[in-house]
Amino acid sequence: MNRNLMAVGLILLLVSCEKEYSVDNSLNEKVKLLTSKEWVAQKVEERNGNGPWEDIFPQFAPCIKDNRFKFNADFTLVYSEGPTACAPNTPNQVIETQSWKFNNDGTVLITGGVENKILHFDANKLVVLISENDAGVIKETRNTFVR
Repeated sequence: MNRNLMAVGLILLLVSCEKEYSVDNSLNEKVKLLTSKEWVAQKVEERNGNGPWEDIFPQFAPCIKDNRFKFNADFTLVYSEGPTACAPNTPNQVIETQSWKFNNDGTVLITGGVENKILHFDANKLVVLISENDAGVIKETRNTFVR
């Protein structure tokens, strides 16, 4: 479950009603876009090998589905409770803090040492892919986040 939470934290899909951002492929623009607001998971999908994708997000408790991921300009990622808290936490309580960074060309978001390949990133959505080798079987998790 913790791996899934971190995967959700890494994948960010953003919907911004206030201001549209122009998407620039420069690393500085990506940092600005990523750090401008909090992200919330919208979808978490898994598959083994070449099997079908399964959306496991509906199985998450409501108190986990609204948790927030805040990427800060000092390269810390703060994962916190959303408005619906899981006991014994309180709303908006910080659950975990870790580091984040982009790789040199901005195609991978590294959170807490985990590489998240960026599949889509704009002002409205962040989709990342985590791949693991489990006894020769590739297990993939695709996370979608919104703002």
